Amino acid sequence: MKHELARLEVALRRLRARRPDRTRRRHVGMGGGAGRGGGARRRWEAGMTTAEYAVGIMAACTFALVLLGVVRSDAVRGALAGIVQSALRLAG
Repeated sequence: MKHELARLEVALRRLRARRPDRTRRRHVGMGGGAGRGGGARRRWEAGMTTAEYAVGIMAACTFALVLLGVVRSDAVRGALAGIVQSALRLAG
């Protein structure tokens, strides 16, 4: 019974080592060949996936639209004009 438990623990450790959890970075093969890189050296991928890029771009576009709406409002436009006019008065 004790040996079976030890063998199961070893097998579980091997499975965990083979399958990285989602908090680790994914590895990508560098060479040709079938499978996971064909035995070539591996590099660690630190970038975003395509879906993450799409979400990031959508968030950036939404933020830009909100910012554009704020800057084009009359209150902000008046405040910016006042700042520029006071700066011009001080300079000249």
